[in-house]
Amino acid sequence: MRLNKALFVLFTIVTVASCIGLGDDSPSFKDFCSSDPVSGVVVSQGDANISETNGSVTIRGFGGSGPYTYSIKDSVFQSSPVFLGLQADDYNVIVKDDVGCFGNVPVRIIESYDNPPSFQLTIMPIIMNNCAVAGCHVSGGNAMSELASHIQISTLAEEIKLMTQARTMPPNGSLQLSDETINLISVWVEAGAPNN
Repeated sequence: MRLNKALFVLFTIVTVASCIGLGDDSPSFKDFCSSDPVSGVVVSQGDANISETNGSVTIRGFGGSGPYTYSIKDSVFQSSPVFLGLQADDYNVIVKDDVGCFGNVPVRIIESYDNPPSFQLTIMPIIMNNCAVAGCHVSGGNAMSELASHIQISTLAEEIKLMTQARTMPPNGSLQLSDETINLISVWVEAGAPNN
C-alpha cells in the first residue's frame, strides 16, 4: 500500500513538472510553450552617439504567463525591461515568462549623428596630440598651416577630413590614427565643424 502511494506521488510530481516546464527539453513542454507563445515589442529606444555607449531600449513582454524577465547579449535575466549603456549594434532581447517559456525580440541600435563629437573634448586633443606637434602644424613648423585654434582647424576641416581618411595626415613615419579616430573627425566635419 505504501509503495503504491509513493509511486502515485512520484507520478504526480513528474506529470506536473512536465506540464509547468521543469523539463523544458520534453515535447510536452515545447507544446505547452507554443500554445501561447511568449514574445515582446520595442516600446522605446534611443540611438547611440558616435563611438559612445549611450543607446537604450525598453521592451514590453506579452504572451505566456507573466511576470517576465529580460536578457540582452547573454546577460543575466532581470525584471526590468529597460536596457541602458548600449553601443550601436544589433541585439537580441530574450523575454522569459514565469514558467520558462521565452521569445526573442530583435533590436538595432544605430549611430546618431545628431550630437557630433565635442571639438573641445575630442577633436582638439586629437589635433594637438597628432598634428600640432613639434616640426609640424605649429608656429615655425614645416607644415603650411598652424592648427592651434578652432578657427584655424575649422577653416581646414574638409581638408583635414580627406587627408586623415587617405592616411596622409599624420605623415608616414608618425603614429597613425585609428579607424575610430578618423571616423570621429569625419563625423565632426560633416556636422559643420562646430565649436562645441
